[in-house]
Amino acid sequence: MTAVHQFVHIGSHSFVGGASAIKKDIVPFSRGQGNPYQTVGLNSVGLSRRGFSNEEIASIKQIYNLFYRDKLNTSQALQKAESMDLSEYQKIFVDFVRNAERGISN
Repeated sequence: MTAVHQFVHIGSHSFVGGASAIKKDIVPFSRGQGNPYQTVGLNSVGLSRRGFSNEEIASIKQIYNLFYRDKLNTSQALQKAESMDLSEYQKIFVDFVRNAERGISN
């Protein structure tokens, strides 16, 4: 019973709660819910179950925090991320944000 607007992209390993209304792209590795949809954190349980190591989850959390916790707008976070030495999963996250045509969910 979750409504997803056409053309919205939902990133890999994301967890979307039921009865949500999704109007913007949902970043990989995240979890959230609601109407309107709100990203509330990492899908760390799902990542762990899928075999991600603690180090990989920590690196994903670092890039997630840059975009969702460091009080930067998306452009500022992208600029800062592009100056970092990114891991494989951080690159997936940043590339998703860079290519999000509808913007990313809050």
